[in-house]
Amino acid sequence: MVRRVPAVPAIPRVLTAPDVFDQRDEDAIVELLDETPPREQWQATRNAAAGCPAAAIAVRHDEGS
Repeated sequence: MVRRVPAVPAIPRVLTAPDVFDQRDEDAIVELLDETPPREQWQATRNAAAGCPAAAIAVRHDEGS
């Protein structure tokens, strides 16, 4: 989940998981590109969430996913 709040520059989060997140140029809002990233992207996705100072990214893991 990505909350639609203006973020501090999110480039580090976007670069951590570029297949999962992007950032809009006009207002710096982080956009979710892949709501269910493949397993090989899970750690990068968690790292991006952990590094988000605005707490705009939350990761939820559903069993069986």
